[in-house]
Amino acid sequence: MLGLMVITLSVENYLLYQAGLSVASLAAACLVLQVMIAPASRLSVTLAWPPLASLGRVSYGVYLWHHPIAFAAAAVGTPWWLGTGLGLPLGIAFAILSYRLIEAPALRLKHRLRTRKSTLDLRAAA
Repeated sequence: MLGLMVITLSVENYLLYQAGLSVASLAAACLVLQVMIAPASRLSVTLAWPPLASLGRVSYGVYLWHHPIAFAAAAVGTPWWLGTGLGLPLGIAFAILSYRLIEAPALRLKHRLRTRKSTLDLRAAA
């Protein structure tokens, strides 16, 4: 159902704003609930598949990068289907790069700082 919505509803379609986004949000919430209720279900196993799990790890980066790529494609007059066809792999590639070069090092630094702070807190308490 979500896939059908993505394919059929464009940003110019009023149905997207009348009900489409609400239906998509409700469907996504149902998927999350299904995974939580039945962690051994076929859906859970599918979502745990390593390529999908990796995509989930960089999904915020894909979200951040897809808009400037789509905007640049539209600015040069690229048809939407070509912009999407090129934009999706480019968005994923940029997301992977930004994850490895920015996000992962920042998460490691956060972990080191949190460990150091907890060690200092234990010393202060003693």
